[in-house]
Amino acid sequence: ISQILLIMFVLIFTLSFSDCGDTKRLQENPPVKVLAPSFQKWISGRKEGGTGIKIYIPVVQENKAITLKLIYFRGRVTPLMLQGDNSKLYVGDFKIPYKNARDIVMNADPKKEAVNTLPEPVFDPPFELQDDEAVISYEKKGKTYFFKVKNIKEKAVLVYPSRKKNEKK
Repeated sequence: ISQILLIMFVLIFTLSFSDCGDTKRLQENPPVKVLAPSFQKWISGRKEGGTGIKIYIPVVQENKAITLKLIYFRGRVTPLMLQGDNSKLYVGDFKIPYKNARDIVMNADPKKEAVNTLPEPVFDPPFELQDDEAVISYEKKGKTYFFKVKNIKEKAVLVYPSRKKNEKK
């Protein structure tokens, strides 16, 4: 029994210190230079349109060997999209749907409740971040890496005007 306990202890000890390939590590030297990142909260002109946050990541020098993929900001994650063909501005759009915008089907028959959609999860990011920080994932030669962006400035809230019921698009 003592040999079995020793083997189990060594095995658990070894596994606890093994370096898993999925460990998310921040890169010390970002592959691109980010200049004046910012974010802007927005509010739809109609209540069912929801709200959200747009985050702007302007890069000074583009690195063709990498592709910026996702941004982690304030407990949410969203894809980064390059704005325009020759642009050096990446934009992420966090949409927060209006809470009562959807009907919830409550029924004893689970098949009828299957039409319900799950709420958008707010997750615990794998990084320690302040309110003015984000982490960007990027891909280089098929591998995913991460770097932190600091001092993200907040712009004024963008409020979209609402349309009157009798107005046409």
